[in-house]
Amino acid sequence: MNDNGIPKSALCLRTAFEFVEGAEKEDTSFKIVAYSGKTIEHWWWDSLVIDVEGLSMSQKRIPVLEDHMTDRKIAHTGKFIIEDGAVVFKDGFVMLDTPEAAEFQSNLAKKYPYQASVYVKPSNIEKLEKGATAKVNGFKLKGPGTIFRKAEIKEVSVVTFGADNKTSVTAFTEQKISLPEENVILIKKEKVEQEGDDLKMDMTAAEFKKQNPEGYNAFVAQLTESITKDVTAKLSVEIQKPFEGEMEKVLTSLTEAKDKITKLELDVEKRETLRLGAEMKAKADGIWEAKLEESELDPNYFSKIVKHVTHSKFVKDDNFDVGAFSKAVDEEIADWGKMETKTASSVTGEGFHTRKDSVKDVKQKEDDEALIKSMTELVGRKSKTAMGKEQEAYSVKASADVGDDDNENF
Repeated sequence: MNDNGIPKSALCLRTAFEFVEGAEKEDTSFKIVAYSGKTIEHWWWDSLVIDVEGLSMSQKRIPVLEDHMTDRKIAHTGKFIIEDGAVVFKDGFVMLDTPEAAEFQSNLAKKYPYQASVYVKPSNIEKLEKGATAKVNGFKLKGPGTIFRKAEIKEVSVVTFGADNKTSVTAFTEQKISLPEENVILIKKEKVEQEGDDLKMDMTAAEFKKQNPEGYNAFVAQLTESITKDVTAKLSVEIQKPFEGEMEKVLTSLTEAKDKITKLELDVEKRETLRLGAEMKAKADGIWEAKLEESELDPNYFSKIVKHVTHSKFVKDDNFDVGAFSKAVDEEIADWGKMETKTASSVTGEGFHTRKDSVKDVKQKEDDEALIKSMTELVGRKSKTAMGKEQEAYSVKASADVGDDDNENF
């Protein structure tokens, strides 16, 4: 096998398509056995076994196609189940509104003898040379053969003939995939035979390690893992007995702590959402304020103008598109300016244009009026003081004149 050039057609495996037992004539229920859990004699992989413990789906729901053709969609389906050691899809098929789906359902009602094919992509492979053995799915596979230790189901197809030869899957003709060399493990035949619980060796451990270090390390690792699992399982049972009550309390406390953490996370998310919303609104208000101040529109219209372009329309996935919002604000202000000019022209006469005071003009007028008022008040105070002095002088003079008259009369 060329690990850097696996034909995609070699990843399409013939599977069983079955009508649900006991279905009535008009019933169209069916199930697809994606993998039986046993050995598949394959044109590329020799004897192939997929480790069901390492099998998963590439996504939450996967497509159901016709002949692995992506443009011939029939349905989609969800989680598979393990039934008597086999990987099975049943219940949860959602049919599509496509011509292929309609034809499939029509044929299904007539019990057309469909077969199925599943597209499985491995990520971890063990290659067994002739005579080598490995345990998988509860039995021992003898080489030459291949084990998919980890793999994903990409899609399931309904076909007339299962994908059991090189030419069966036209959708994948000449297409190949690459797999990193470190993801392919070669299992060689070792001079070690296991009979019952006894190990018979034709050489000492030191000789075995020297001649086949990879095989020796694999054997030691497998033996260590097996012993560790057994010891751990036994110790786990013995250790847990006295602490079952305490463990239950701990689990309850952990559950409560998890609930509290979840609530805190939701509160933080709520506050962050409100903060972002307020921040985006403040930014939008600032843009409106700056652009209206620069415009020549009547300030009395401002509160009405801003209602025509709201920032919420420019927020997507908590991101505020400032550029698009600013452009929309400019266009709205320009539109109001045109309408204001037209309205003024129609009122004052053709060709005559009256311009509303801008924000700057209004501010200047207010400053001028304040200055005039201040000067008027100042002048008023000075005038009043002058009049007081004149009145006082006049009173003094009048008193003097009266005195002179009295003297003359005397």
